[in-house]
Amino acid sequence: MPSLPGKSCVTIQRLWDFAILSSLVGLILYGMFSFRMADFQQTPKSGEDLRCYYAIAERIHAGEGYYQAARQELQTRGYATDSVFNWRLPFLGTLLGTLPSPEAGRVIVILLSFFSLWLWVDVATKRMSFPRAALGVIPLAGSAVYSFIAIIFVMHELWAGILISISLLAHGKGWRKLSMTAGIVALFIRELALPFVAVMFLASLADRNRKEALAWLLGTLACISVLAVHAIQGHDLTHSNANFNFAQWLALSGWDYVLATIQVHPFLFVFPSWCTAVLAPLALLGFLAWRDAMGKRVGLTIAAYILIFLFIGRNNNAYWGLLYCNLVPLGLLYAPVVLSDILSPHRAASALTD
Repeated sequence: MPSLPGKSCVTIQRLWDFAILSSLVGLILYGMFSFRMADFQQTPKSGEDLRCYYAIAERIHAGEGYYQAARQELQTRGYATDSVFNWRLPFLGTLLGTLPSPEAGRVIVILLSFFSLWLWVDVATKRMSFPRAALGVIPLAGSAVYSFIAIIFVMHELWAGILISISLLAHGKGWRKLSMTAGIVALFIRELALPFVAVMFLASLADRNRKEALAWLLGTLACISVLAVHAIQGHDLTHSNANFNFAQWLALSGWDYVLATIQVHPFLFVFPSWCTAVLAPLALLGFLAWRDAMGKRVGLTIAAYILIFLFIGRNNNAYWGLLYCNLVPLGLLYAPVVLSDILSPHRAASALTD
């Protein structure tokens, strides 16, 4: 019967559409009733991390070495020094400490943020309508906003998140060397950039670009080597065994924690929790329609972090979302496309005629 293939396609399509809509509604309803950003606020020592990083930079500026400065500040402020994960890699602190003033780091962050915005406008206006490209500036401006607030510019996650955005956009523009440089530098600033680097490595393999994949792999191996040396340095100062146990971060906080990492975006942070609970699933839905090379890499990067944050991250680690929260709302640019496509009454008829 010649009509069976068409009917079969319609059935499969309807099942797929139903699965998407059910997942969307389920995530929204669950988030609205379960997620409260107040559950993921910082401890009474809120801001102590920032003051610690700033003090380390000041000590380096005064002539101390990074590890001596870090040990003194960590111990003075009551942080455990036997865990490697409490010692940030030295590169950002050293950079801030060698500048004329640590405050000069704010200028660099601002410049990098606006450079990422310029890259977006340049790349997006060639790939999508101008209104859509213009709206995309709003979420990407989040890093620039944070750059002007207090001493947030010392946060490793902020720097790494900006560099991840630059890497993705530079790749979309065809600036592959800048893309790899920004991505690897992000990894050396904060090892939590590893999921992004893994996405870029796998995407390069999928594109059969072996040289690019090799560069990402070598950068990752170099960072792992640096982490090993970093652990040894910490051990030599504390005379304790380098503790790589990260079980304390295996909190299994699920979708609520994912929403918390997204709501750290400055434009979402000022709204009630239910707004993020609604907008985040819609944004993820939009990536189904953003199908060019850049859209796929952005979507995969977000998916990688969401998958990890479902299981890893304590309640006071929501700021890790600075690595990717600027990228998530970009999916909203395409969410109406997906919804209109799924809900279109002509969709089934189109499947029958294909």
